[in-house]
Amino acid sequence: MDPVLILVNIIALVVVVIWSYIKNKYSYWKNRRVPYTKPSLPYGNLKGVGKGIHTREFFSDIYEKFKHQTPFVGTYFFTEPVAVVTNFELAQNILIRDSNTFQDRKEYYNENEEPLTAHMAYLGGEKWRQLHQKFEPLFKPNRMMQIMPTILEISDRLATILEPMAETGEPVEIMPVLGSFSMDIAGSIILGIKCNCLLDPNCEFQAKSERISVNPRQSELRRIFMQTYPKIARLFNMRTLFDDVSEYFIKVIPDEVKERGANSGQRGDLMDLMVQLKNTGKLDDSSEHFGNLTDDEVLAQAFLFFMTSVETISTTLGSGIYQLTMHEDIQEQLRSEILDVLSKTGGQVTYDAIMKMIYLHQFVDEILRLHSPANHLIRKAAQDYKVPGTEHVIEKGTTVFIPISAFHCDPDVFPDPLVFNPDNFSSTAVAGRHPCAYLPFGEGPRGCIGTQMGKLVVYAGLVKILRKYRVKFSDLTPLNLSYVNSIHGLRTTADYFPEFEKL
Repeated sequence: MDPVLILVNIIALVVVVIWSYIKNKYSYWKNRRVPYTKPSLPYGNLKGVGKGIHTREFFSDIYEKFKHQTPFVGTYFFTEPVAVVTNFELAQNILIRDSNTFQDRKEYYNENEEPLTAHMAYLGGEKWRQLHQKFEPLFKPNRMMQIMPTILEISDRLATILEPMAETGEPVEIMPVLGSFSMDIAGSIILGIKCNCLLDPNCEFQAKSERISVNPRQSELRRIFMQTYPKIARLFNMRTLFDDVSEYFIKVIPDEVKERGANSGQRGDLMDLMVQLKNTGKLDDSSEHFGNLTDDEVLAQAFLFFMTSVETISTTLGSGIYQLTMHEDIQEQLRSEILDVLSKTGGQVTYDAIMKMIYLHQFVDEILRLHSPANHLIRKAAQDYKVPGTEHVIEKGTTVFIPISAFHCDPDVFPDPLVFNPDNFSSTAVAGRHPCAYLPFGEGPRGCIGTQMGKLVVYAGLVKILRKYRVKFSDLTPLNLSYVNSIHGLRTTADYFPEFEKL
């Protein structure tokens, strides 16, 4: 037979096999009679995501289109079927009632090549359970009270740094300042390291940290690919972090652990507690044995807590300052509450005082509704799951996305959802809506373990700023916000440029 004809037949056969495979993949939801969005090669439904479309916009469009039709909708990430939840009740089932079926997240990590990524936010199964059991006691209210003096000290430093900026009356490029503040806070209360980024924004610590969230190694589309096809990503040794960043933290964190040695319990930060668990499996004030941590577990968890704190604190505070510039009446009401509470403590900012600032809590919750640091939650079905009230089944191994930023802007739940209004979190308003309509940090067993710590830092930062300064709109403050499409999370394309006026 003619060799050319043989080659043509082989190519034709390969094309037919590939086409049949893709056609079968793209028929997954149709064959199961699940409402779905029509896919196209090679991205499935992801065309434009990470370029002209932010993931926040992507999920919101799907949610608004299908929320009154079905509790979940079928989509495709490249060729993989993915379920997107469009119903609060189903979200509650997945996160809480039936969380055992959806305990794992579909996140990419590489334990061997990138040990920093093998942390509890990404791990699943028994590995996650054991780590969660060990770390949960580290974030109890009594622990938060222990780190409060450090939080207040660095918040005072932030207020001091703003003073010369207020004297000039010029608009302030605030996000780099808040980035330095969040790194100083996270470095001190988690790693036990005095970073001094507020005093030296060009320090190596800040430069390395910014290459994780501000300028990440992987674009949003590549990150989703790694998440969707983890085996392929590991085969080609695709990495989440830049090599120099990994090397830096793999040196810095163990050096701090080694320095503590057997002398843990002296500083009261989270690193002290992690070293206690590493050495004894216990905490000083508890007789309970939680289990010893390995060196790699301390490394990965310390990195997780540091980086998630940095990103959440800076973006939440930045969004809060922006809303203060846009709403003078809200700012005055918030300042009035702060000063009223502090008048009863002799001007002392304490943990208990902050817990009494109800409108402050509402303000921060509204920030997290309108500017949620996370756009979605991810879960993976451990077994077939029949969706209550339907004939549909979410099959074992299926990835499920819960579009929390879409939930947060649902006009059926939050009247005028794009208008900033702390009264959305009055006790009456909260009692009148579904508990899973608001999920900035997730819910259930796999909800964010450090939620209260992150909020406490934001509370303290706002209190220290507002008791000393009036935050004002400037000519450079954007009227409308847009977000960087190419990175995960919520980062605006332009700074807020507020002005600060000393009171």
